[in-house]
Amino acid sequence: GEGMSVREATIIAALVNHPALIDENFAHVEFLDLANTDLKRLHAAILDAMAHDMANDRNAVIATIERAGCGEIWARVVALIKR
Repeated sequence: GEGMSVREATIIAALVNHPALIDENFAHVEFLDLANTDLKRLHAAILDAMAHDMANDRNAVIATIERAGCGEIWARVVALIKR
């Protein structure tokens, strides 16, 4: 897959950090077309959090991401957008 773009990483980080955005924009969030394979996995974990009603706050979303084995990807997203 392609390298992680700052733009895509920023979108994903915004959703994790502000889960209310997921709810408000679910139709758009659900069909986000991401080029990067790792971000696709994170995106799937975020949708999973929503589906299981675990997206009420940032910590719940991050817990779901970690359970999905995507904690390392999330760490890379955070590092990328903090540059």
